[in-house]
Amino acid sequence: HKKIAKNIVKYADEGKMNTTFDLKESIKEVINPKYLNKILSRVFQAIRIVCNDEINTLKKALLNSFEYLNEGGRIAVITFHSIEDRIVKHFLKDTVIYKNSSYEIEYKANEKQFRAIGKKPIRPLESELKNNSRSRSAKLRIAIKI
Repeated sequence: HKKIAKNIVKYADEGKMNTTFDLKESIKEVINPKYLNKILSRVFQAIRIVCNDEINTLKKALLNSFEYLNEGGRIAVITFHSIEDRIVKHFLKDTVIYKNSSYEIEYKANEKQFRAIGKKPIRPLESELKNNSRSRSAKLRIAIKI
């Protein structure tokens, strides 16, 4: 969304970007109120992912799993957004880690290292969603080291 980016830069140039509330206000000015919560969630999620280096941390953890698992050992990974889930899915399926969305390979094992348990991820049950609405985006993938 160019409108969001332009307004964030405008706020920063005017010296009005000092708090997360200011960030929210800059976005609020250019977004339909109907979509505000969804957009704010995505913006703050993107900031958190970058600041915490979550994608590289996930990739390192997956690669380190070889060292800690014996043959027949199981790995279970819960993801909370599609970027993470795609990384985990490909890693457990083909032992591949891509650098970016253009599928440029960053790491590929010479041979398959895991056998996925189930073709689809495990999703929260309706009963869990009622008790914990934040679990709605969670996906659990499990695999066995071979």
